[in-house]
Amino acid sequence: VEEEGGEDKRKRNFLKRLVEASVHITPSGSGVFIGMEGGGAMFLTCAHCLEGDCDCVDGDDDNDDDFNPPPLLGRVVDVVTSTGLTFSGRCVAVDVEKDVALLRYDGEGWEDVE
Repeated sequence: VEEEGGEDKRKRNFLKRLVEASVHITPSGSGVFIGMEGGGAMFLTCAHCLEGDCDCVDGDDDNDDDFNPPPLLGRVVDVVTSTGLTFSGRCVAVDVEKDVALLRYDGEGWEDVE
């Protein structure tokens, strides 16, 4: 049985859950909570969000060809939830060519998330 306004209520609930799942990756980026895996909260983001202040140059303008930026896999970044909770997420998988990365947080605060 469809109630009047039922579709609008579903849309509002969907948008509410989407906002709750959204996170900010510092210094500038975004991501989304995708679920729990082995007791850890998993977040999907863009690989370029993990680069932070690494412009892939070492400050030596004469010889930037030999500069290798630190790897993204294993990198730890700050993650801020829509409610203001801030924690460190560690990159556990990355595909730079597809510009996707998976972050994991093993601390408290996400145990009851569906």
